[in-house]
Amino acid sequence: MQTVPYRKVMLATDLTSTALTPWAHALKLSCRPGAELTVLHVRQKDQRSRWAKLPTARDMLVQWGVLDRDATVHDFRRLGFHLFLHSLESEDTSSGIETGLEAIGPELVVLGTRRPTGLDRFLNGSVSERIARQAPHAALVVPERTRPIVDPRTGDIGYPRVLVPLSSDADQVHAVEEAIRFAETLSDGPVEFVLLHVGPRGALPTLKLPRRGRWSWRTVYREGAVVDQIVDVARQLDCAAISMVTRGHDSMLDVFRGSRTERVLRHAPCPVLIRPLAA
Repeated sequence: MQTVPYRKVMLATDLTSTALTPWAHALKLSCRPGAELTVLHVRQKDQRSRWAKLPTARDMLVQWGVLDRDATVHDFRRLGFHLFLHSLESEDTSSGIETGLEAIGPELVVLGTRRPTGLDRFLNGSVSERIARQAPHAALVVPERTRPIVDPRTGDIGYPRVLVPLSSDADQVHAVEEAIRFAETLSDGPVEFVLLHVGPRGALPTLKLPRRGRWSWRTVYREGAVVDQIVDVARQLDCAAISMVTRGHDSMLDVFRGSRTERVLRHAPCPVLIRPLAA
């Protein structure tokens, strides 16, 4: 599998107090030479984008120890990545983000989510779920009140363990490809990939797994309800992320209850990396 780190990352943010963790993830994934990070805020008519509610990239990198406290603008530029702040007016947040996606064309969009439940989700839907289904390449959804991959205070990522649910469907190979690309972007240290198959031990896609000096692979087999087992394994193994593919809503049942990927996202104990197969 030939993959390269993400070059263009976009963060869609509401600039509220819960936006800090997704901001930290987007910054960590972009802080390297040649990368671009666009921070997009979709605002209502006559509303101002209050960027001061988020710490600046410089302040975050000083806090993480990447820059010295007396670092100059030149020192910041020497890091080699480009940061853009973009504000867009739209009455509908999802439509505004989709407009931004079309204009920017990111390889990865980072989103936060409060995971609406019950009637709220049925009536209003989830912005993050909708955007993740329609992202041009991939989306990293960081749910509120879950263990983040990136510690916003220190920038540390600990020991990344990425869970990749698989089935006999050959399209599942894309979930592995995305997990690899994500890991290559996030860390040059050790990473463990856990391939999960739920159901009878049948034929899985033939995968040529890349070997890195500090990467490891293992396969776990489970029986039971697929969504429950994915969430349970992610929790038991303390996974940093779950990598999945989605076909979006391809049945009326998906429209009402959500796709398998969306149902995992609603209960996952960690961020979920989603690659739309339409991409």
